[in-house]
Amino acid sequence: QKRDGSTFPLGKIGQVVNTNYTGISTTTSATPADVSGFSATITPSLTSSKVLVMVTVYFGGVTNAYNYILCQRQISGGATTSIGLGVNASGNQINTFLSNGQNQNTFHFNEYSKNILDTPSTTSAITYQIQHAQPYSSNTGYINRIGDSSDAVYVQSPSSTITLMEVLA
Repeated sequence: QKRDGSTFPLGKIGQVVNTNYTGISTTTSATPADVSGFSATITPSLTSSKVLVMVTVYFGGVTNAYNYILCQRQISGGATTSIGLGVNASGNQINTFLSNGQNQNTFHFNEYSKNILDTPSTTSAITYQIQHAQPYSSNTGYINRIGDSSDAVYVQSPSSTITLMEVLA
């Protein structure tokens, strides 16, 4: 029920929050770091609500850049948890939220999308923050930029997005 006593229709979308990330993230680090401005915050209406997290990212970089991102969930006043990770990595391998997964071509973007249904069990504000890393040989990886920066028509500027939808349950 809502706070005013009326009933929510279950299985419906309660609210939608979207961030269109137009910045450029640049990294040579194997350690994931927050991408400033690439996050979204939602406050569920019910503790039973789920949050559908939808992320689309445009990776670019120099040859041999293997970009990946993590999606960090932070409930207001609480701990940060990495959601939607793979589970099969061992040794030097890395469990990720989304991975470039191939040798990056300096002149191309690789676009990847992922949806995950999260169950945060709270009515506190939740921030979903994207982190970016590139773990291979200190090569440069980008979000929203290719490796080439010349003044040419093939150098284009996309945006990446994170969308949160409260699913009432």
